[in-house]
Amino acid sequence: CFWLLGCAREPALQTRAMAWAVEFPSVEGGLRELLSPYARPEEIYERALNCAHLVPVSPVVPLILGCLAAGDGSPKRGPLMAPPPGGSADVPFAALEALTLIVRILGADVGDLSGDDVDPLAVKSAAPAGSIAEALRSQDAVLMVVDLMHRYLPAFERQQEQHLRLEALRALLLQLSVPPPGAESPWWVEGDIGHGGRGENRRRLVDMTIYMLRHVNDELGFRSKIAALRCLHCLAFLSPDCRAHAMQVGCAELVAAVLRAQTRGPQVTARLVQLPGAETTIVFACRTLVALAPGPRKHVRALGELGLERDAGDLMQRFLQYRQVATAAFALLGSVSYDEEVGARIVASPELLVHAAMVRERWPKDTEEAILPHWQPMAPTIKALIDRVDPKDIARMVATAAGVVRSPSRTPVTPRRSW
Repeated sequence: CFWLLGCAREPALQTRAMAWAVEFPSVEGGLRELLSPYARPEEIYERALNCAHLVPVSPVVPLILGCLAAGDGSPKRGPLMAPPPGGSADVPFAALEALTLIVRILGADVGDLSGDDVDPLAVKSAAPAGSIAEALRSQDAVLMVVDLMHRYLPAFERQQEQHLRLEALRALLLQLSVPPPGAESPWWVEGDIGHGGRGENRRRLVDMTIYMLRHVNDELGFRSKIAALRCLHCLAFLSPDCRAHAMQVGCAELVAAVLRAQTRGPQVTARLVQLPGAETTIVFACRTLVALAPGPRKHVRALGELGLERDAGDLMQRFLQYRQVATAAFALLGSVSYDEEVGARIVASPELLVHAAMVRERWPKDTEEAILPHWQPMAPTIKALIDRVDPKDIARMVATAAGVVRSPSRTPVTPRRSW
């Protein structure tokens, strides 16, 4: 009753709440229908969307989080984990089922029921304030998923429970999705300049995501690896604290190793075409490295020491006809070329600029869109390519700016004396 009365002010929400309550008198029965293997995807999507937009928070959230916390001896974090009034402490769903419920509820909110094609920076949640979807993206709910991953780490290291790992990464990815315009920022994004609150929880979130990426393989069509890369990309792009901590714990080296594992080898071209998910893995590995570049100059220097400009040039040369791969490599070259040592290496091998110019000519609109949504200033070489300057002239300008060669001058200029 309190569930329906709380929706009385909004007719649309009241209609959805009434439809959910009439169709499923019990909360557990309604959630069971979301897991039914016999229901059509359209029916599951409509039911999950109605559940995600319910206001106020129903007993659904405590029930799901209670199932995630089963077997964990740690104290409860907040009121979201408390059982509903009059409810029992029984666990009706297994951990895999609880994670699937989170994925389907949050996935229906952003338009992707499975969560495999979700870009947390591109999708926008349509859930109202105080809804079930908002509660599942709260700090308590995110940390419950992180705690579940921590409990299953021994099994993940032995390459067991692969489906559970995939569902956990999917749930975490959907929990990190950007809220709608006008809503409050996610809890893991710094609200003020110099704000140091929740630093420990941010570090735990980054550490767990990096650990999952380090121990994941190419199973299940690269879906687990892609979900981990998307989580890191979102954290590094929106939170300077997460970005700085990721660079300190070696995230750049790990993502570079993931990128090179997919791009180096004699059968890379055939593998890229035949295996589903390999192209998306390369794209989000490049985007994650680009997201790690802003901030102190040591970030760009660390990326430059990895020699990523050669990887970007190889990708642009070999996969010119792959739009997403070529534009992601173009953005990666622009990020690392901001370092002075990388600029000197580009002068020594100007074929990199030739490959970048070919990508610029082949995909003009996509290259501009690939470099715009970044916090890092645009490198002069990439700015010149966007302005369609000849690669030879760009190499000459970079060499002149770096002091490698002197600019030609027919008449020596005598400096004027200041009186």
